[in-house]
Amino acid sequence: MELLYRSTRGAKEPVTASKAILQGLAEDGGLFVPDSIPKLTCSMEQLAGMTYQETAYEVMKLFLTDYTEEELKLMQAAAYVEGTFYSNICRLQETAEFAKAMGYKKLGMSFCIGLNAEARYIAKYFKQQGFEFYSVCCKNCSFPKKELGLKQVKPELEHEAMCNPKFQAKFLAEKGVELYISCGLCVGHDAIFNMNAEGPVTNLVVKDRLLAHNPLGAIYSRYWKRKLGIMDDGEV
Repeated sequence: MELLYRSTRGAKEPVTASKAILQGLAEDGGLFVPDSIPKLTCSMEQLAGMTYQETAYEVMKLFLTDYTEEELKLMQAAAYVEGTFYSNICRLQETAEFAKAMGYKKLGMSFCIGLNAEARYIAKYFKQQGFEFYSVCCKNCSFPKKELGLKQVKPELEHEAMCNPKFQAKFLAEKGVELYISCGLCVGHDAIFNMNAEGPVTNLVVKDRLLAHNPLGAIYSRYWKRKLGIMDDGEV
């Protein structure tokens, strides 16, 4: 049964949990409260024996009824990792801890061929953490750009490949991976990979060839802010 939320100021139209969270306050300025207080589906004794993540899930599922079971588990695992390791571990470690919190055993990564060396170390780390790890290069089952009439980065080459992110997602799905990892895929190709993955996707590396794969470098650098025309008034 879906739990709905209403304004404390008496607005008649109820909203779902996700809409209440998105709005923050009701349109009349009131706070959102649930129509009713749901009852726990387990005993207090059972709750006392649960882990932090299990307790969070048991409570959240009663109040966030328009979220799927998987979404709730992803949310509580992400919150657990953030609360436990905040500013103490790197993104690579966070990904491993998140996968552990979800109980995943098989991880799969699609990586840019330009990050082939980096991908080897990433795979080594996840394997050391006890995961069954699979990876696929972006050029696997690629298409020749010339045959498709596409512009090549290096026109002098007889063959230059266009990536096939849909195949990469399919390859990893056939391996039965539970968490898909995107590692430096091109803009657009990453979107196709995400759309075709048969499970949750997390981005480990965002490609930026000019800024050492750190897109925010353009925001942190006055040179790039000036070049992009986004300097604040009075900023030098």
